[in-house]
Amino acid sequence: MSGVLRLACIDTEAPPLFLKSPDGIVREGYEPDVARVLAAQMGRELQWAIMPWSQMLPAVQRHEVDAVLCGQGIIASREEQVDFTRPYGVFHEGVLVRSGSGITSPADLVGRKVAAIADSANMALLLSFEGAIPVPFGGDSDDVFAEMLGALDAGEVDRLLASMQRDEERAPQLKIALKPGDSVKIKEGPLESFEGKVDEVIPAKGIVRVTVTIFGRETPVELEYWQVESI
Repeated sequence: MSGVLRLACIDTEAPPLFLKSPDGIVREGYEPDVARVLAAQMGRELQWAIMPWSQMLPAVQRHEVDAVLCGQGIIASREEQVDFTRPYGVFHEGVLVRSGSGITSPADLVGRKVAAIADSANMALLLSFEGAIPVPFGGDSDDVFAEMLGALDAGEVDRLLASMQRDEERAPQLKIALKPGDSVKIKEGPLESFEGKVDEVIPAKGIVRVTVTIFGRETPVELEYWQVESI
């Protein structure tokens, strides 16, 4: 080994990107796998520096770590501070609300308190929602996602904007406004613009099973809930 590759990240559950470390040293998930490949190709020993979200970019600037490998969205404010590689993933922002809240569209956000991590890609999107009241949560927490979910459960905020998944035990149950028999149109993916009928909705996984006609044959497909819209 010619040295150490020291990478920064938080330690929490965010599958498939990364899982919570059992000991603060061993890490599993897509990004840790990428890190191991990078370290091997560079001939360096891999080390993780676990720290709160808000401290990661300053740690790069102070040369305390070599890079951040931790689900960082590429936004203008971050590009002013650090350099990015080419994107390796596309993230679809999810918005969580309490069941029965009546919030179903961006228009319903007017006058509502919406939580997001301060100075994050989520906050940048939130600021584009006219009339919404941003509630920034500091990235200096050991688990800012849990704090935001707690605020949502307690009614301190009306909505939570985030791109990372939570484990089933701590995440609110996703409510998908579709039911078997509904007609839908696929709005993203290889089958974009195809229409079909909903066969099954699986809220726990965010999955909708739809039958579409391909080359004259009815074909069942499994889609993420955000890939379809009612027609």
